[in-house]
Amino acid sequence: MADARTITQELESAYHAYIDVFNREDADGFVNCFCYPHAMLTGDHGLLTTKTAADQQRFHQKTMTDLHARGWGRSGVDRLQVWPLSDSFVLIAADITRYKKDNSILEQGRYGYTLRRDSGTWKIVTMMAMPPGAPTIVQELETFYRGFLDGFNREDTDMYLRSFSYPNATLSGEQGLTLRTKESEQQRFYQEIMVAIQARGWDHTSLGSFRAWPLGSTLGLLVADIARCKKDNTVIEQGRYWYTIRKVDGSWKVLTLAEVKPPFTGPELTT
Repeated sequence: MADARTITQELESAYHAYIDVFNREDADGFVNCFCYPHAMLTGDHGLLTTKTAADQQRFHQKTMTDLHARGWGRSGVDRLQVWPLSDSFVLIAADITRYKKDNSILEQGRYGYTLRRDSGTWKIVTMMAMPPGAPTIVQELETFYRGFLDGFNREDTDMYLRSFSYPNATLSGEQGLTLRTKESEQQRFYQEIMVAIQARGWDHTSLGSFRAWPLGSTLGLLVADIARCKKDNTVIEQGRYWYTIRKVDGSWKVLTLAEVKPPFTGPELTT
């Protein structure tokens, strides 16, 4: 991976430029800060996709109308945390304060973004609110993920398909956001994976380290190290994967997944 400090500096500049065009109400500049498609991730509504610049411009206009109706004057960045996931893919968490025109505080919040390097420019792929979550949810997320791996190892197609929210997406620096909107698309993706790993002698996948972060009550992040193994337990390959998970009717389901590069082990969300 490229020097993490260099990537962090690039992202700090890119994010402050994003807030600057937002404060100037520069609609064209705002629209150019995003990849297409990109998505907003929520626990309540899942993955909300914006496919075109025209759609994003309408979203920008509605956001500005709503903020001005509440007396908004500007937004400020209180803290920015950056975690490179690869040379061309990053996760950031931004603590934001929205101020009224008289500089009194309208609201504060933490927001998470993934960005990819697109022709040399960092652009937003996903965004989400990152409220504090209940520690008890961590155990729920681990139980879900261990069950997910168990179903994968048993080649239980139905369980695998039920483990995903629809639409869901794979995220990467190279491709951005790759959507799967229905079970039939997810099933094709699953079959492609199985054909590829079985051709290499795969027998089972084992879980190494695991970390989880609840965001509110219906959204969470997790990072898992896995090893794909042959029957004699020799390792075919190892990988680190990052997921966002949402709770749907009491069940946790995968909203996004991405393969990430060490040394990233998950966000250290300082308070």
